[in-house]
Amino acid sequence: MKKIIALLLAVLMAFGLAACASQAAPTPAPAPAATEAPAATAAPAATEAPAPATEAPAPAAPEKTEIRVVWWGSDTRHEATLKVIDLFTAAYPDIAVSPEYMGSDSYWDKLATQVAGGSAPDVIQFGGNYPDYVAKDALLPLNSYFGNIIDLSKVDKDVIDAATISGNTYGLCLGTNILGIAYNKTMIEAAGASLPVPGATWEDFGAYAKELASKLPVGVYPISDASGVNTNFIGLYSRQRDAKMYTSEGKSFVTVDVLKDFFDIWAGWRTDGIIPNAEITAEYSEEGPDNASIVAGKAAMTILYTNQLVSYQNSMQDVLDIMPLPDVEKNAQWIMPSQYFCINKASAVPDSAATFINYFVNTPEVGVILKNDRGVSVNSEVRTAISATSTPVDQKIYNLYAVLAAHTTPMDPNVPNDQEFTDGFKRISQEIAFGQKDTAKAAQEAYDFLQEMIAKK
Repeated sequence: MKKIIALLLAVLMAFGLAACASQAAPTPAPAPAATEAPAATAAPAATEAPAPATEAPAPAAPEKTEIRVVWWGSDTRHEATLKVIDLFTAAYPDIAVSPEYMGSDSYWDKLATQVAGGSAPDVIQFGGNYPDYVAKDALLPLNSYFGNIIDLSKVDKDVIDAATISGNTYGLCLGTNILGIAYNKTMIEAAGASLPVPGATWEDFGAYAKELASKLPVGVYPISDASGVNTNFIGLYSRQRDAKMYTSEGKSFVTVDVLKDFFDIWAGWRTDGIIPNAEITAEYSEEGPDNASIVAGKAAMTILYTNQLVSYQNSMQDVLDIMPLPDVEKNAQWIMPSQYFCINKASAVPDSAATFINYFVNTPEVGVILKNDRGVSVNSEVRTAISATSTPVDQKIYNLYAVLAAHTTPMDPNVPNDQEFTDGFKRISQEIAFGQKDTAKAAQEAYDFLQEMIAKK
């Protein structure tokens, strides 16, 4: 493989030449008086003084540019990313970086407003919903930067393909992750219960959770309510039923019955006290450690992405571990890009934006700072650097990857208008929790809503 191309800018310094001192010309001798004698000898010519040396002009200073970079995440991610920006600006002093970061709850609404108003940042963090912004003609293809500003020699090909539409690649993946069940090992052992067993069926897992509920303190539940938090989760469940939510051919095979079965599982767990009631669930958005019931000590387990495990563990004293979701033997899970960095098509400084993205993905020192917070690095050299400094939490993530290696299949694209679909699906699941809809009516509504999102792509 090619060596990573170093993209450091050289600063040229010019030194002015000292001006040579001028020499005075000698005063010419006066001519002798004219006589009838032979003509007088001509006076010697005056010696010309040399012209002063001209100073070499100083080279123009490289033009300084500024890029805005936006991302969402936890405090752990913010602090690590700011450290990376400090490294970048030291390496590229002619590119200033203005960071913009926030929690995921307000991120997409603000970004949509910025894109519509023409004020979006230059570098934008996306998830699997980036195609929605390609459809809005808001993202710049990166193809022209590959091989010059952006080096792909050590980047996994699959994640490049995942960011490619009709031959154009719109983002560089920042890491990969897998959905899993994180569990509070300390809490479960303190309750005198056995730890959950990987590889259980949904029915077996429900039976285990019901037994755990009888041993946990009052007000603490076996697992948080994930029925509407993550549409990748319902996508996984539908794949387990051979009924994919959406395919690369633009088709959906999910049925109303599959959706009803999914809602029935969670409704039954709510009745059995395995998950919190609607009021308690509404207190936690479950979108990060700052608003997660497992961090608050209200749940012993939760469903999350592997890249979230570090920030969750950093937010609590109890020891966390992570295992596969139920029915792992059905080979329905997939390794997915966690996030991408994309370039705003309206950016006035796309070369500087591409330089930042390349540095972020391909620099081993950056990987050591970020670790697995945005997922397992897609750069083989960076992965090696991270592994040398891996923590016990990192090792748990690698262990889950190893367990799932034989049980993953290629990912499917997100449903078109992904964020709108996610918001609508969450609303429907909440209406079930609050008793406003039964699971049959909710399943039909979710199915119709899915078809609507696909039709308006």
